[in-house]
Amino acid sequence: MTLTPAHLDQIKTFISKRGFTAMDLQMEIIDHVACRIEDKLTENPSLTFEQALKQTHAEFGIFGFSTLEEAMAKSLNRKYRGVIIQEFRRWISFPSVILPIGFGILLFYLFLMAPSTPLLTACALLNIMGSIVVCTNHLRMKKRYRKMMVMRGVSAYAFVPTIAFQYWLQLGHHTSQTWEWAVMFSILCLGLCFLFVAVFRLQTFALSKCQELEAQYGVLADNQIS
Repeated sequence: MTLTPAHLDQIKTFISKRGFTAMDLQMEIIDHVACRIEDKLTENPSLTFEQALKQTHAEFGIFGFSTLEEAMAKSLNRKYRGVIIQEFRRWISFPSVILPIGFGILLFYLFLMAPSTPLLTACALLNIMGSIVVCTNHLRMKKRYRKMMVMRGVSAYAFVPTIAFQYWLQLGHHTSQTWEWAVMFSILCLGLCFLFVAVFRLQTFALSKCQELEAQYGVLADNQIS
């Protein structure tokens, strides 16, 4: 049985009152509950929608939606980790791996041949700019998307790579232009590039999935999830 728009509104209202604030988590819970209710109404057509909703809620035991919230959060985290892993596999698979290898070799020789201070300063500035772009992109999103679980994590750690890079610069004292430091420099730069690309992929995936569920179940107003 397919739920009507009125039924979906009841589900959204019922769930939004349970205190879920992360948009992606809330939409996943709505999707899960709606599917369970549809299954129950299909299996037992004599059930009313309200009865099916109560039975679905009762399935989560004495802790109610807190149990479902934990399960859905774990499910979302697995999906998000999967995006990162998929991006990593894309980087190390042929022929895509040729690009990072070539870039790494270029960084290696740049570190050995170019003046260290301008090179490291330029890399540090590029890294800071990348962190600023991540934060700016976050602030430009609609309010409900900024409340997504994944977006909170990205914004909270946006400047961690910058801090790590600056610490590495201090550790190397800007002058150790040996091949060992060149290798470390290449690996660190490639790692930071991967991090920013993976974050972009993750944000795009999460936003696309959330918008897909919004289109299926209707957009929640900001005041419903604040």
